[in-house]
Amino acid sequence: MTPRVLGRTALAASLSLLLLLISLAASWFLFAKLNFLYPLWYEAVGIEAAIKTYGPRNAVKPGFERTNKAEQTRIFAALVDSIHDSGEGLEELTYEEPDGQTIDKLLTEAELIHLRDVAALVDTGKRVATVSLILGLIVAGAMVVMGIPPPTMRHLGLGLLTVAVLGGAALLVVGPVKLFYWLHTVIFPADHQWFFYYEESLMSMMMKAPALFGPIAIELIAGAIVIWLIATAALRRLPGLIRKN
Repeated sequence: MTPRVLGRTALAASLSLLLLLISLAASWFLFAKLNFLYPLWYEAVGIEAAIKTYGPRNAVKPGFERTNKAEQTRIFAALVDSIHDSGEGLEELTYEEPDGQTIDKLLTEAELIHLRDVAALVDTGKRVATVSLILGLIVAGAMVVMGIPPPTMRHLGLGLLTVAVLGGAALLVVGPVKLFYWLHTVIFPADHQWFFYYEESLMSMMMKAPALFGPIAIELIAGAIVIWLIATAALRRLPGLIRKN
């Protein structure tokens, strides 16, 4: 392989990787605006049943079983907003009776620490997404200037399929729950609690963690694929549009 061909291949591979990161980030922030479709998954994963079962067992934060779906959806949206705003407002979150009367603060100190860790992770994701977008634009521009055609849909599709197959195989071998727990041990500080039983955590109970994260992962991947397809199609048309102008 000549240096010229190697350089073209490296640029194309870099663009493919950056496009994947950008698509995943765009999907995340899009669904965050849609509250990760929490009301849709509410019945599907059995959140109401979990709250009715474990709510009365929580002696630290009692009375959550008296809240309704609308209130739980409001709280989930507030949590999503807070972790996307560097954890601002987490301490003030409360849960209310159907008549609007405040019952108690939502989070314990351990949960606050964990959600601040999550917010810091989201902030890091924002920075990675921004850098990926800037680099993606630079690489795409360089390819246009150098006359290097974007990777074909076939090559990109094969790359995406390879990643999906390898990821799916790893998930089946390890198991989704074990993988979920292992990632937490790697990502979060060792002395910070991240596992919470339903009867001691309203946060875990109202998400029926980790059950809710399965459907959310599916929607994020589906969204990323759609965004990736649109962006790839646009890149394929870009050189022709530039030549016309």
